Amino acid sequence: MSNANYMTIGLQRFAEQPKYTEVNPGQDALLVCKVIDKRGVCSWQKDNKPVGIYPKKYEWASQYGIGQTAHVGGDCSLWVRAAQLEFDDGLWECQVTASDFTTQDALTSQPVRLVVRVPPQRPRLEHEGVHVPPGHNVTVDSGAVATVKCVSHYGNPPAQLKWFLVR
Repeated sequence: MSNANYMTIGLQRFAEQPKYTEVNPGQDALLVCKVIDKRGVCSWQKDNKPVGIYPKKYEWASQYGIGQTAHVGGDCSLWVRAAQLEFDDGLWECQVTASDFTTQDALTSQPVRLVVRVPPQRPRLEHEGVHVPPGHNVTVDSGAVATVKCVSHYGNPPAQLKWFLVR
């Protein structure tokens, strides 16, 4: 046989991996995952658990038709529809099974965070665990040290708080 009868096929590899994404509740998020020479089967995991494909919730971004699993051009990207904090916020991974059991070219992307945004609670001051209402002073004995905390809860991603000294 001549060498012309053999076809060289490269190992599948990522062209583009998913990246950190933020989305407002109720909006759609696209998690991009593109594979060169894809011959395996695409799948996704969230927080180390498999994610199924469900119409109007988790949908392939590129497919030949509704319900099909053949991805156009190695595009394993996933739409997360109507994102919700309790279901969709977390670490996501794109995976592709090996071309065959001898090739061992299975792929797993780095875990990336999908953040479903939630506004933080308005910051508040606390002294010794007690809320200090706006406009009130913290009174301490002369020479004593007072620890005052600025806290905010429920933000996603967590709020970044800064102190400013006003003279």
